[in-house]
Amino acid sequence: MLLASLVVQQQVPIVFMHSFLSYAWMMDGIINKLQKINPDWQLINCEVGNGALDTFFMSLDEQTDELSKCINNDPRTQNGFIGVGYSNGGFLMRHYLQKFNHIKAPMLRYVGLSAPAAGFFCGVESDCWILKTLPEKLNTYIHDNIYQVWAQRNLGPTAFWRDPYQLDQYKKHSSVLAHIDNTNTINETYKKNFMSVDRLVLFGSPKDGLIQPWQSAWFGVFAENSEHDVILMEDRYEYIHDTFGLRSMNEQGRIRRIDSGISHLEYMVHQKFIEELLEPELRMEL
Repeated sequence: MLLASLVVQQQVPIVFMHSFLSYAWMMDGIINKLQKINPDWQLINCEVGNGALDTFFMSLDEQTDELSKCINNDPRTQNGFIGVGYSNGGFLMRHYLQKFNHIKAPMLRYVGLSAPAAGFFCGVESDCWILKTLPEKLNTYIHDNIYQVWAQRNLGPTAFWRDPYQLDQYKKHSSVLAHIDNTNTINETYKKNFMSVDRLVLFGSPKDGLIQPWQSAWFGVFAENSEHDVILMEDRYEYIHDTFGLRSMNEQGRIRRIDSGISHLEYMVHQKFIEELLEPELRMEL
């Protein structure tokens, strides 16, 4: 039974999680616009640790625990909530869903705003804004060591870094993404929790300009040894074998892939997107 069936026709609180290298207040543009449209909605804005630096220098497991504290310390979420994650915050929301939905305040709907739901990679043939400002030797060192235990435990983005040139290392040493994708072994709790929401609402766009590949927002991934060829959701191994419930959710009509038509940084401020595309997807009666 879907958790969402417990709250049919009842609007629930909406929890927001900000992006990488940012703070909770940067979500105020979205939140304020939604609050004006629906003054009675309960909107909760979560922070990870001390904000921007902790999104990088805190393990993703610890970040998800911080998100969990924000959600579960608020009594309004105890009967369920809608999780809205922007960029890296969308990955944290996905991790919360699969890690905690059976034991803590339940997410009833997942909404990703240009979230790297299927991982992220850049920097060999493609331009990489995360690393391009670093000295070349340091950039190379990070690339060569990103699947080392120390990196996976201490640098948040490494947990969803899916390197198409090092897929064997990724599968063996990824601290989060390969686990919640059930790539190597099947964790039935992760699969059950993933499927416990009423739907997945996935906003992405070819105009994104930051998430690589942009199709990660729709569970697409780079093909092996390529930063140009993309394997779309339905063609992935994990989809075909339904390792974590993606195929079941899609065949049940519970996945919405929506082209936002905007670039990555516009999600927080683009009034037409917020009013015409996002707001309707946050109504539980739909």
